[in-house]
Amino acid sequence: MIVVWKFEFPLANEFVLQMPIGARPVTAVFQNGRPCMWAIVNPDESTEDRFFAIRGTGKGLSGKSSYLTTFLDGSFVWHLFEVRSTE
Repeated sequence: MIVVWKFEFPLANEFVLQMPIGARPVTAVFQNGRPCMWAIVNPDESTEDRFFAIRGTGKGLSGKSSYLTTFLDGSFVWHLFEVRSTE
């Protein structure tokens, strides 16, 4: 069965989340003052470490990454990426 799960994450340059294998992040917003990401997951799958980065507009990003979404924190605009490699 496929479901949507919420993952709270730190507002940090880089962070790691344990997610079911094959999880597909779809969006991120603040909920009750905390940054949260929602992903489509199969809860029966094993978990794996997934690596993410948050950058402000105009800030650099190293490695191979995929853009996920943009979210707001008051007057700040943040861009969330999944980092696939640090090469």
